[in-house]
Amino acid sequence: MKKILALLLVTIFCCSFSGCGTKTADVSLEDDQSKPVELVWYTIGPSPKDLDKVMAKVNEYTKEKLNCTLKLVVIDYGDYEKKVQTLAVGGEQVDIMFTASWALDYRSNAAKGMFHPMNELLQKYGQGTLKALDPLLFEGTKFKGENYAIPGQGSYASQLGYFFNKKIVDKYNFDFAAVKKLTDLMPLFAKIKADNPNITPVHGTNFYGARDKFDYMIAGDFPGVVRMDDPKCKVINQYEDQEFLSNLKQVREVYLAKYSYQDITKQGTDADFGQGRVACEMTNYHPFEETMMTRKYGFPVSVVLMLPHPVITSNSVAGAMVAISTTSKNPARAMKLLDMVNTDPYLMNLLYYGIEGVHYTKVNDKQVHITPEGRASWDIAGWGLGNQYICYVPDTEPADKWEQYAKFDHSGVRSPLFGFVFDARPVEKEIVAINSFMAQYTMELKVGACDIDKGAAAYTEKCKAAGMDKLFAEWQKQIDEWLKTKK
Repeated sequence: MKKILALLLVTIFCCSFSGCGTKTADVSLEDDQSKPVELVWYTIGPSPKDLDKVMAKVNEYTKEKLNCTLKLVVIDYGDYEKKVQTLAVGGEQVDIMFTASWALDYRSNAAKGMFHPMNELLQKYGQGTLKALDPLLFEGTKFKGENYAIPGQGSYASQLGYFFNKKIVDKYNFDFAAVKKLTDLMPLFAKIKADNPNITPVHGTNFYGARDKFDYMIAGDFPGVVRMDDPKCKVINQYEDQEFLSNLKQVREVYLAKYSYQDITKQGTDADFGQGRVACEMTNYHPFEETMMTRKYGFPVSVVLMLPHPVITSNSVAGAMVAISTTSKNPARAMKLLDMVNTDPYLMNLLYYGIEGVHYTKVNDKQVHITPEGRASWDIAGWGLGNQYICYVPDTEPADKWEQYAKFDHSGVRSPLFGFVFDARPVEKEIVAINSFMAQYTMELKVGACDIDKGAAAYTEKCKAAGMDKLFAEWQKQIDEWLKTKK
C-alpha cells in the first residue's frame, strides 16, 4: 500500500447506519445457498475502465461456485470515506466494505457497530482464510476479543525512508551509507539546488515521526504516543518530548535552507517526483521498492532507509481490511465470498490483474506480463481486496516477492501496544475538539515553517484547553486494563 497514513479521526456516524439500524442479531448466520443473492462491495482506489468486463467474468465464477453475483463499487481515495458514510442516508445496499487505520477508521467504526462481528462467521465459513493468513494479522486487529474485519495480507511492517531520482543524484557520488538522519542529506540537497534551481531537493520532509521510537495513539499530528521501548506503555505528549522535537528541528533546518517547499499551503504532490520536479521523496518502504518505483516512474530509483528496522503496530496491520456491514442481509454468503477471495487463486488474480489473455499473460507459474490493455484498463488497488500471497507477480518484479515480503514482516519489531484497540467513545468530544484546530498548529510544525519550541508549546496549550489531559487519562486507563490481560 502506498499512501502515507492519514489521521485516524473518530467520526460521529449517522445512528441509522448500523448500531441503531439493522441489528446483527436479527440476521441469520445460516445460509441457504440454493437462493441466489447479489452482494455489493465498496472498495477504495481508482476505478478501472474495464470494471464491467472483468466483473462479468467474476460473476460467471461466483454464480457457479456460490450462487451469488458481486457488484464491485470502486471509489477514489479522496471521496471514499465521505461517500460510504452517507450510504445509510440514501438507503443503498452495502454488504462488504474496505476499512483501514487510515480510511473509514476501523477501530472507531468497529466500536460503533458499523461492522458485523466476524469470529463466528470465520469459524463457520472462513476456515480457509484463517489458515491462509498470518495469525498476527488477526491478533493485531481484535477489538475487545472480536475481529470485525479481515486484514489484507501483503506487507504489514513499516520502515520509512527516502527514494531518490538516480538521474539527478548519481553524479554527486554521495555517501548514502553514512546517512542516519534527515539533516545528513543536506550537503546533497545543497548540490542539487545549486545545479538545478528549478528542482526542489526533497518532498515530504515531515519525517518527524521517528516511528522506530514512538507508537501513535491516533496519528503523528495528534498528541499522544507511547515509546516503543516502554513496556508499561505510558502515554506522553510527543510535543513535549525532546527526541520528537529534535526530529522536527531537523525538518526546520531543511526548510530554512530552502531545500523543501516553502509555501506551507502548497507542499507538492507525489507526481512532482515522477515528473522530475523533485529529487527525493519520502516513502514507506517494502522489499523491492526500487524495482517497483523504477517501473512506475520510468527512470532509475534508489532507496535510503532512515529507520534501523521495520516496525509493527496495530495501525500497520490494519492498513488494508475488508469488513461485512451490519446492514448486510447476507453476512454468511458475504463471508463465503471473502473466504474464496483469500484462498482461491483464480478469483483473486481475476480481481487483481483482470482477465488472462486480455489484461495479462502468464510467463510462468508465478509471474505474469501486464499487457498494454491491462496497463490502460485495469488499474485497481488490489491490495485492498484480500490475500496478495496467492497472486501472481508481474514479470518486472522478482518471482519470490511474496516470500520476501513475509521475511521482511517477520523481521519487524512489535510495538508494546501491538493488539491494543482504543474505544474512543468516552472521549469523542475531546478528540473532535482537538481535530478542529489541529491543522492550524501542526501544518507549520511538520514542514518546519515555524520555531519548533514555540509552536509545539502553543499547540500543547491549546490541546490542554480542549481536554487533552482527560483524553490521555482515558487512554492510560484502557491501556492499563489491556496490559493486565497480557500477563
